[in-house]
Amino acid sequence: MLAMSAAVPLVLSLVLSPSQAGLLAAAMLCRLVGFWFAMPIRHRVRHTDLTPR
Repeated sequence: MLAMSAAVPLVLSLVLSPSQAGLLAAAMLCRLVGFWFAMPIRHRVRHTDLTPR
């Protein structure tokens, strides 16, 4: 995740301005972090049986 978010601004800075490349890289990093943390938490909450035994 860290390597991808470091490579994206490097590549995008060749095509876009550095500020636009930084914004897109930050958005991609937020999305990756969301997938890394939010999706497993959502899955765990949905599939946890909360009824008492």
